[in-house]
Amino acid sequence: MKILWIDFEVIPSNFEEKIKKNLSPEKIVENLAYGKAFDVLSKHQDGIIIWADTICVFENKIIGKPKNLKQAEKMICSYSNKTMDVFTGISLIKEDRVINHIEKSTIYFGEITEQEAANFVKKTNPLDKAWWFGIQELWWIFIKKIEGDYYNIVGLPLFKIYEILRTFGVKIL
Repeated sequence: MKILWIDFEVIPSNFEEKIKKNLSPEKIVENLAYGKAFDVLSKHQDGIIIWADTICVFENKIIGKPKNLKQAEKMICSYSNKTMDVFTGISLIKEDRVINHIEKSTIYFGEITEQEAANFVKKTNPLDKAWWFGIQELWWIFIKKIEGDYYNIVGLPLFKIYEILRTFGVKIL
């Protein structure tokens, strides 16, 4: 949010995450973002509530954190020459107005060897992040191409948030 030059306050949500396996990734992130934003709204009535929730989907499965470094290496190798979709649900609430949006980006990975995966795990900490990587870090060496918003993959689709904030009358420039 600092990139958008907006003053903000972080207010945690107590919304209980329940991921229903029969829902599409789009519906999952939409439900999570709206549920968390609405929970914050119940405690904080002023300003604009912005919430975003992101998941990665690989071979039709939501990716979680690896349990250990060996599993992280195996996961990394499995992405070699494949694609992964990143979905972010965003929910913005101002007074009685709610705007929900789903952003999708696709990551195209190049070849990743077992040795590269092992070295990557040694140089980074894939256990400390959701879905085991931060694209803004060393991951770029494995990424051949991205379709969609880079910042969506980082975790917050800034262009879309700015676009919605403008409809709320927020002026940044």
